Amino acid sequence: MKKKYFFGWTNIKFFILELIKLGSNSPSFFSQERIHQGIAFVTMISGLIYWLLLNTKGMPVLDIIAWAGLLGVICGYQLNAMMKEKKGMNKDAE
Repeated sequence: MKKKYFFGWTNIKFFILELIKLGSNSPSFFSQERIHQGIAFVTMISGLIYWLLLNTKGMPVLDIIAWAGLLGVICGYQLNAMMKEKKGMNKDAE
């Protein structure tokens, strides 16, 4: 019996085919809107962290706390929006 691995050819092929389906009219396992939101969120957070790393030497502690609070609010908003979307999808399925 062959041992199944998570990063086996079957899963890699499935992932690639589903990414290809994202750009077409075919139904896909992944949500195109969520992929776009995720890319935008990661791009924004990485830019903010890069700026923070360049400017932390002259920042007082209160500014760093405000920065962490802002990132927490952004993350919470993003998570809340995704959960609302998920609840809406579940109501439509019923």
